[in-house]
Amino acid sequence: GRPPKIPGNSDVIFNVELVQIGERLSKKFGLSSLPPAQLLEKAKKSKVAGNDKYKVKEFESAARYYREGLEYIQAMTPTKEAPAGDGPEIYEVDEQEEEREQEQQELTIQLHQNLAMTLNNVGSPEALDEALFNCEQAIGINESKASKAFYLKCQVLKKQ
Repeated sequence: GRPPKIPGNSDVIFNVELVQIGERLSKKFGLSSLPPAQLLEKAKKSKVAGNDKYKVKEFESAARYYREGLEYIQAMTPTKEAPAGDGPEIYEVDEQEEEREQEQQELTIQLHQNLAMTLNNVGSPEALDEALFNCEQAIGINESKASKAFYLKCQVLKKQ
């Protein structure tokens, strides 16, 4: 349940709206073939563009840029591979790769939080649901770095 609106152990019926049919941006434009560093840069640029749109209260455009940034992040594939053989799995990760992964995680959290904040300003029931989802995504990645997501989640739940 979700008190006070939905009592515990209630039967719930959902209406699902299909928003898009087609290939994801990452497949459509072959993003998965780009090197991770290039995808990370594109994600950063999308975040900056989203921030610029947010500042002038163009929330729908800002949300598109934040979603685009998340698409770039999702197109990044893990670069750690287990060696072939029957021995213990040993992963070699260089310092530069660790820094990139840390930066990727922080950017992903920021994009989810910014998207949630933007959708909270849009305010429609669908936007609030998506905002709540993005808060949960940010929190799920790293609770200690997603304090803004906890605050935004409270704001969204207050509006619902």
